[in-house]
Amino acid sequence: MNNRRLFIIIFLSFLVIYMIIVVSHECGHYAAARTMGYSHARTHSTHTDTGNNKVLTEYRQILNRNKEAINNNLPFKEKDRFQQLYTEVNKMGDELEANNYYL
Repeated sequence: MNNRRLFIIIFLSFLVIYMIIVVSHECGHYAAARTMGYSHARTHSTHTDTGNNKVLTEYRQILNRNKEAINNNLPFKEKDRFQQLYTEVNKMGDELEANNYYL
C-alpha cells in the first residue's frame, strides 16, 4: 500500500472516530441536564443548554402580550420592565456572538 493511500485511510478513520467522540461527549451533557431535571434541554452543534432562561422567557411573554403596542410604539403597562429585559436579552446576544454563538 502506498503512503498516500495509507494517509487517506488513517485521516478518514480519525475523522470518523473524532465525530463519534464529539457526539458522545455532547450526549453526555444532554443526559446530565435531563437527569438534573431540565426537561427542555437542547443539544446544539456547539453546546448544550438547559432550555430554561427566565429572562428570555419573561421577555417573550411580555412581547406576546403587548405585540401591537410595541410594534406601533404605544405606551403599555409593562413597558419599563420590557425595556429592562430588552437590554438584558441584547447583552446576552452580544456575549454569545462574541463567542461565536448566535440566538
